[in-house]
Amino acid sequence: MAGFEATRNKNLTSVQQSTLQILDTILELVISPVINEESPQNAID
Repeated sequence: MAGFEATRNKNLTSVQQSTLQILDTILELVISPVINEESPQNAID
């Protein structure tokens, strides 16, 4: 599976890779607060 991922990433253009990185960042920004809200221990810190 790792080999498939590496091959797929090699075939992507730099624009596509940048777009994927931006989407990953947005997902992290959206998901992280949700996870923090669901776990009170993290919210206290």
